[in-house]
Amino acid sequence: MLVNIANAQAEAGSEVSVLIINELYEQSLVNSLDKRVNLVFLNRKKGAITPWFIVRLNRILERSKPDVIHLHRSDLYHFVWGKKLKSKVCITLHALPKGLVRREGVMHIVWRKIKKRSVLYSNVVDMDRIPHVFTISEVVQKTLYDNYGVESTVVCNGIVTSCFVSRPKTMPKGQLRVVMVSRLEHDKKGQDLLIRAAAALQGTVTVDFIGIGSSMEYLKSSSLPNCMLKRMYVFLVSKRKTTWRLI
Repeated sequence: MLVNIANAQAEAGSEVSVLIINELYEQSLVNSLDKRVNLVFLNRKKGAITPWFIVRLNRILERSKPDVIHLHRSDLYHFVWGKKLKSKVCITLHALPKGLVRREGVMHIVWRKIKKRSVLYSNVVDMDRIPHVFTISEVVQKTLYDNYGVESTVVCNGIVTSCFVSRPKTMPKGQLRVVMVSRLEHDKKGQDLLIRAAAALQGTVTVDFIGIGSSMEYLKSSSLPNCMLKRMYVFLVSKRKTTWRLI
């Protein structure tokens, strides 16, 4: 979606820069960016926090003289220096809010590593400090306010509907084929529920998942009920295409 938004903004005449922080990225997505989009690679190793990375990030932001700084994750706000830059920061919450608004202390993180426990997930770190917060639905907006007291503006996800060709309104003969294009994160996306439904219908529906994510192995495993039926009627494809025709 970032590619679509950046390209649309560039087409509208805005000066757009995309900063890729980590050295992990998909080249095909980079290649699909409009040539008018200024692309900057910081090449940080995933999870590394060094003074040089923070200094370089803020130098680039200052030289760009942005009107708006949109962060991919709210915890990056901590690395933006100065009142002037911080005042231009905004964030979009794409999922229901979860976790703490403050980072865990060093001792908590060390304790978790000693106990071999994962760091608590949070998508709302520093959310109450960011001056401009957007949410993708009224449900997310209400939950964010009720649970954290953070006000936000609803901006629905931009979907390029021209990429989808509608099927006729007649029902298909035989099996109904369902295609889900999404990150494989069943806790957020509910792919496990769709698998359970497909298995329970015993052949009247097939499901194709197109995407990658942390739940790939879980969705492939036999830990879900009706695993034999699941293997017959559910397929996972790791790559996504720009345009899909529903048939």
